Amino acid sequence: MPLIWYIGVKYAPGGESYFSASINSGIHVLMYTYYLLSAMGPSMQKYLWWKRYMTVMQLLQFWVILFHTSYAIYSDCGFPNLYNWALIFYDFTHIALFSNFYYNTYKKPRQPDSKRGDKAALNGLVGKHDAHVNGISQNGAGLRKRN
Repeated sequence: MPLIWYIGVKYAPGGESYFSASINSGIHVLMYTYYLLSAMGPSMQKYLWWKRYMTVMQLLQFWVILFHTSYAIYSDCGFPNLYNWALIFYDFTHIALFSNFYYNTYKKPRQPDSKRGDKAALNGLVGKHDAHVNGISQNGAGLRKRN
């Protein structure tokens, strides 16, 4: 990102750069507001119900910038197409990464994971809270005290 914006500011300031930077800045204001609230501790958790929607807004931002940049190429508005194509490539990488995050975080069905100790909890051997408090390993292979 720093490389793309350095090139944009140095060789192609204004024009198309303004649109994507403005949308991105707006999304970052919302994102850092979320981070600020989450850093304030557990008392703020009830106000953080919109985490999922933050990811949706970020994805929407990438799609809007993609369509806007594509239109700039199509309309041949005078903005350097090399920069537009670099932004499109960069945008696709963000769409892929954020879509993967969204799917794995919010859509993918959760499977029990023995590394996290879910198998022991599901078998009724030990609850996560009990294992943490009592210092017991819950790796599914047996229960033992930690040193």
